[in-house]
Amino acid sequence: MNAIICYASVALLLLPFSLCTREETKILLGFKSSLDGNATILSDWKNSGSNYSSPCGWEGVACSNSSVRSIHLSGMNLRGRLSGINNLCQLPALESIDLSSNNFSGGFPDQLIECVKLRYLNLSFNGISGELPASGFRNLSRLLVLDLSRNGIQGQIPWDMMRIETLRLLDLSRNNLSGTIPWNISMINLRMLSLAKNKLTGEIPGEFGRLSRLRELQLWKNILSGRIPLAFSQLRRLEVLRLAGNNLSGGIPVELARLPSLRRISVFENRLGGEIPQEFGLHSALEDFEAALNGLTGPLPANLCRGDRLSFVGLDGNNLSGSIPPSYSNCTKLEVFYAPSNQLEGTIPASFFTPSLLALNLCSNQLHGSLPASIGNATSLAFLGICNNELSGELPAGLANLVDLLDFSAGNNRFSGSIPPSLFSRPVMLDVSGNNFSGELGIDNSSSHLVFMDLSRNQLTGSLRSELCGFINMHVLSLAFNHLDGFIPDCLGNLSSLQILDLSHNSLRGELTGSIPPELGRLIALRSLNLSFNSFSGGIPGEIGQLQNLESLDVSSNHLSGQIPSSLTNLGYLASFNASSNDLRGRIPSENTFNTRFPASCFQSNSGLCGLPLIKSCGDTNAEEMAAPHATDISVEAFAIGTLAGFVSALAVTLFFYRP
Repeated sequence: MNAIICYASVALLLLPFSLCTREETKILLGFKSSLDGNATILSDWKNSGSNYSSPCGWEGVACSNSSVRSIHLSGMNLRGRLSGINNLCQLPALESIDLSSNNFSGGFPDQLIECVKLRYLNLSFNGISGELPASGFRNLSRLLVLDLSRNGIQGQIPWDMMRIETLRLLDLSRNNLSGTIPWNISMINLRMLSLAKNKLTGEIPGEFGRLSRLRELQLWKNILSGRIPLAFSQLRRLEVLRLAGNNLSGGIPVELARLPSLRRISVFENRLGGEIPQEFGLHSALEDFEAALNGLTGPLPANLCRGDRLSFVGLDGNNLSGSIPPSYSNCTKLEVFYAPSNQLEGTIPASFFTPSLLALNLCSNQLHGSLPASIGNATSLAFLGICNNELSGELPAGLANLVDLLDFSAGNNRFSGSIPPSLFSRPVMLDVSGNNFSGELGIDNSSSHLVFMDLSRNQLTGSLRSELCGFINMHVLSLAFNHLDGFIPDCLGNLSSLQILDLSHNSLRGELTGSIPPELGRLIALRSLNLSFNSFSGGIPGEIGQLQNLESLDVSSNHLSGQIPSSLTNLGYLASFNASSNDLRGRIPSENTFNTRFPASCFQSNSGLCGLPLIKSCGDTNAEEMAAPHATDISVEAFAIGTLAGFVSALAVTLFFYRP
């Protein structure tokens, strides 16, 4: 009898547990059934026979005291309407839900705001749409983390949401939220707030100053206007402030420079003006300073490198003036200094080049003097932009030490001497155009990595060396406006990736059919070919008609003879053509509207040419060569320059880009 009583007592004790397990299992299986393709996912979410088994061992489910405490199913490619999770709030001990990085759709489940015990809710990286509930978020009085980022949520930010005092992290970034930021902010425990990349308007509320524990504030890429609030001076623990990509105006408050914990500040792409406060850098915590694309004036902050942590400076596209402060030699950990398109003067400090430097861009300023020999110390340098300045002298031998150099842009300066051979063997992009370099091309080792090379507008002499053919991945090659002579190497036709070839304004000679071999037809990627203003003779090779991607062809101002090949009429993308000032003869081909596609100026000064678009009839040898009416003339030079610029921009963005 005692055994029976004991057994009954144990059964009664286990009954609540059994009922609890049964109910929680039913709720979880109900959630699974709401998912698309539920038969093949969460395979261990199932009953054992006819009984309801405990879900505590199921994938993504964690329990405490035999009750479900958390559901973490991030990145499992789950699909379905998000409304299917409404019943999860019936789990009595549930504190944490993570369904991030899945493919849930539909609106935000209203019943989730009844999960009063929730401490963690992450629904980021899904397809949630519609508006958030206007009220009810204050019910989540225990919530520590709310992450709804990277969805398609619309409408305004609920005021109730900004009054959850327990929140430590709130991330609503990368949605389609609009309207103003609620000013009734009482999230006194908040450490991180991100509203970035939405469509928020209006001013930044000064009430942000109440968030005394805030460490990171992300408001970039919205449509916010007005001034940066002075109340930010109260955020003594703030480490990261990102306000880039808005319409903020006024100056950068000096109070920001006095924040003792600030490590990263990003205010680029706004309408800020005035001088950068000189106090920036007085606190050793500063690591990143990004203020590009504004209207900032005055000198560079002399104290910016006072600390030993600064690694990133972005100041391009402002109106900064003066010289680079000598104190910047203290930037021993500086990796990126980006200040093109300003009005900086003076010389480049020799102490600027340290082993930690990865990228330096000072293009489009007013710098003079030589490139310091100490550049050889910057052994990690990958990007060097010094174009569009007034720099002079010879390039230092220390460039040979830059074994990681990817991009060397020194065009439009006054450099002289020879081009160091090491520049042909390492970079991906090489631009030394518009200088006074002389001598022959000193190519010792061709780099298979070089895709862009512009040596135009220099004083280079000699012939085109066969080493050029070693640049097997070359996309753009420009040697225009030099004093090169001789023939084009036959092997140049093997550069199958070449898109733009500009050899214009040189003294290249020989019969064109001999100088450019039939292998030219292999240049299937070629879009622009400019051989104008040389001394070529003979006929235009018919193989050019095989270049089906060709958009621009200029063979003007040579000594070419014979007829225009009919194969050129097969070039369907050809938008710019110039064969003027040669000795061409015969009828201009008319197939595929070739003779009406280009203006008469493209054929003029060829005494033997006849037919449209020229008024000279092929049967009238006495008629004067005149221009027939035609639409706008396309500038070949403008086309080539535009194509080159576009290609440079695309590659530059790939090789070097801003952090948001």
